[in-house]
Amino acid sequence: TPANFSTRNLISSILSHMKSRTGIILIVLILVAGAIGYYIGTRNKSADIPADEAITNEGTVNTNTIIDLSQVNANLTGDELVQAQTRDEKRVNDIRSIQAALEKYKNDKGAYPEALTGVVPDYLDGLPGNPSPGGITYTYTPIGSAPYTYYDLSYVLEVGVDDITIGDHSATPDGVATP
Repeated sequence: TPANFSTRNLISSILSHMKSRTGIILIVLILVAGAIGYYIGTRNKSADIPADEAITNEGTVNTNTIIDLSQVNANLTGDELVQAQTRDEKRVNDIRSIQAALEKYKNDKGAYPEALTGVVPDYLDGLPGNPSPGGITYTYTPIGSAPYTYYDLSYVLEVGVDDITIGDHSATPDGVATP
């Protein structure tokens, strides 16, 4: 390939100019360091997202996974844990309120809106904000093409609420939590 040809030419050129053992050792060390760096880089990228979360059966990439919350929140105790649970309860209540507004909108108009702002102010006084810290913006995505008959409403829980576990979730017309 052209890249290999260029690399070979570069190495040959360096070797012809450096006829010493030190030059050869230097080139070998550079190649070994590059190979190790490449191996570590590709190993870390594949370890970031578990295989079962990276690509679904439909071939879509889950872009909501940012960090492994179970590791971060495993150390929460006392007041921190109570505060995280309170924030998660608000998140689930927000999602349920948004879903109710979306259902009312669909009942009146025959389809879901293109954007969440379509439910304000007729069906929802205002769009709820995700509580911080730990809050990642709720993401509404109408599915398919207009008129929209399905949606995905993404949210993340810090510690979990009731039967909804920690981590990424999608609310749909079918329910509040779909892992």
